[in-house]
Amino acid sequence: MSISTYRAVSIGALAGVAAFLAEGPAAHYGAQLFPILIGWAGYYHFGGKIEGVKKALLHLLAGVVLAGVALALISRLPYGATLGAPAWTAIAVAITLAILVFASRLSALSDFAVAILGYATLFSLVGVSDRGERIIALSQDNPLAIAVLSLLAGVIFALLSDYLTEALQRYVPLRGRRPQSATSA
Repeated sequence: MSISTYRAVSIGALAGVAAFLAEGPAAHYGAQLFPILIGWAGYYHFGGKIEGVKKALLHLLAGVVLAGVALALISRLPYGATLGAPAWTAIAVAITLAILVFASRLSALSDFAVAILGYATLFSLVGVSDRGERIIALSQDNPLAIAVLSLLAGVIFALLSDYLTEALQRYVPLRGRRPQSATSA
């Protein structure tokens, strides 16, 4: 098998587990497959391993935090009544996304595209009519908590898929080669 085959098997198997958990036992807590996959992609975007975990989480969480700020502004400041909800939403999104892109001048947040994925993740979990009322509530359906935990789960699943890929490479033979035993490693 080639590295791409090992990776396909490991990602496919763990994505199946993630989908089962998100649609099954964790669905009651609001788990969503979409943010899990976004976290997974962020991990691989930064090259994987522990460095990929750190960078992906930093970027994704920065995006979620700024989306949370936008939603808090939209839901808590009274400008929506004066300007209209669409205009006030547009202003809050424009300001927070400009801050997010401007923050990419910092080396730690240099890849704003991944941060925007984190930002979009929170907005995808908030209902259109909700406008962020639930992000300040201490409840199990808080979209901010769901976004953070789901993105974290995605990064962890991605890291596990890397470890599984390495294990498959090591112990499942290529054509014409014998696998290494656990004791000969």
